[in-house]
Amino acid sequence: MRRALLVVLFTALSAVTMFIYCQQVLSGVVQPRLASWVIFLIGSILSLVSYFASAGKHNATNNLANIADVLATLAVIVVLTLQGSRLELSTFDQYCLFSAGGIVVIWMFAGHTTANLLLQGLMIVGYFPMIRSLWSATQNSESFVLWGTALVTSSIALCMSWRNRRVDPLAPVYAIRACILVGILLALMFRIELS
Repeated sequence: MRRALLVVLFTALSAVTMFIYCQQVLSGVVQPRLASWVIFLIGSILSLVSYFASAGKHNATNNLANIADVLATLAVIVVLTLQGSRLELSTFDQYCLFSAGGIVVIWMFAGHTTANLLLQGLMIVGYFPMIRSLWSATQNSESFVLWGTALVTSSIALCMSWRNRRVDPLAPVYAIRACILVGILLALMFRIELS
């Protein structure tokens, strides 16, 4: 019963947050880069596929954060595309995409679990441009609604996946990575607001 309540809470928070974020994008309150979201989409899809392909007892609720990320990034990409955003890849973006391709090649030889862990590393690297931008910014360009709720939902996902970590060790890794990186983004956003 408690798990079902967490799933409903997680799903509702994720859906409402993405609706609000997409509205913020459409109104120009936030101006995300299409390339960043495309890289997040590729990373989250590959992470989800490698998760279900790896050994262990897997189910959708254990890795709900990964599933929600795929759906959320798709929603943002659709909104950005409808808004007329163009896919402009920086050198760093190109390295990230090249790395994703390299991880797929490694996946063929090293296995699903190794690929999933490498993808978590790639997703960490994917946050670097945003972290670098917030570190040097004098004005916050990110959404507290999105990232604050992302921290809450990632924490809920961690609670749901932690209980089954012995039979399904990859699900908590995704949630832990998300909690840490989103926490860093929020700390940088607060730093800007307080300065």
